[in-house]
Amino acid sequence: MNQLDIFVNSRNVVLRNDALAAVLQYDGISANHLMQAPGGEYPDDTHGPAANRSPQDC
Repeated sequence: MNQLDIFVNSRNVVLRNDALAAVLQYDGISANHLMQAPGGEYPDDTHGPAANRSPQDC
């Protein structure tokens, strides 16, 4: 099991929080852009595919 290391994973968490904030503000353009950022910086992140789904896909 992988445990969240706040010092190692903090950038990834910040990027995902920014994307979530954009979704909650109904800002689709920013949300779409921000959802792509974690995948580019963290290609081995196993949560990427689920987090990178478009709101229209839900």
